[in-house]
Amino acid sequence: MRKLLYSLLWLTILNIGCTSSSSKAKQKEILDSIYNIEILSEVLDSAKDEFDVDVVRLWSRNTETGETTQILQTVRDPESRGWYFADGKKFIPIPYDSVPVAQFAKIWRTDPLQLIVGGVPDMRNVYCYFIDVSSRKAFLVPANGGFYGETPEEGFMLFGSYRYVSAPEIGGRYTFFQIFNEEGEMVDSLSLESHHR
Repeated sequence: MRKLLYSLLWLTILNIGCTSSSSKAKQKEILDSIYNIEILSEVLDSAKDEFDVDVVRLWSRNTETGETTQILQTVRDPESRGWYFADGKKFIPIPYDSVPVAQFAKIWRTDPLQLIVGGVPDMRNVYCYFIDVSSRKAFLVPANGGFYGETPEEGFMLFGSYRYVSAPEIGGRYTFFQIFNEEGEMVDSLSLESHHR
């Protein structure tokens, strides 16, 4: 009797585990929302190991009407893995269907819908992409440290990068802030190299 009870308990646990993992793959996670718009993420193919990222599909949902629209689907890109991704002064146009990572999404504007999406495909650099949904245009943001938000007065995008200290006897990394306008041009920057310890 005890053996039968253990077998039933084991089958129940196994069934719950299978059900929860399959339902998790089908669930859409809310990444960001503003007003009546939500950005949802659906995992299509999970990461294979710690050096990989999920393949996801992004959706927008109108919370008033319930209408859901597919935005884009990420693709695995071995070229996006590197030990150092340099910063730059201008957004780099890329094909709309070639964004390799969307672990996070931030709504930049609602009309037209524009997003900043990104993630860490190489366990080191934070890749960010500026997405104009209505025109189906995508741009790689030349910053390797992530998105920090919006400047309060001017409404510019603030990104960060890391750079390596130029003095070899000191070594290490320092923070470099980059401020971009909506045309994808860097309008200002701030280097913290002189504050490196």
